[in-house]
Amino acid sequence: QNEEVRFIENELEIQKQKYFKLQTFVRSLILAMKADDKEQQQALLSDLPPELEEMDFNHASPEPDDTSFSVSSLSEKNASDSL
Repeated sequence: QNEEVRFIENELEIQKQKYFKLQTFVRSLILAMKADDKEQQQALLSDLPPELEEMDFNHASPEPDDTSFSVSSLSEKNASDSL
């Protein structure tokens, strides 16, 4: 039982580190976008954290059971703005 606890604590630590890396990455990317710093945006996007590399960005629309953030509402808003 102790071993199971250690395993879960270890997993939690790994997840916390992944979260921290992603948080840092997202913060940097948002700052680069706010500053309209194209160079920094490209640098960040060309060096994605491995956690993001594993994701499949090929289909923009999330699956019905996908709870991740939907970009469709944003693109619709931008489409109506540009008309």
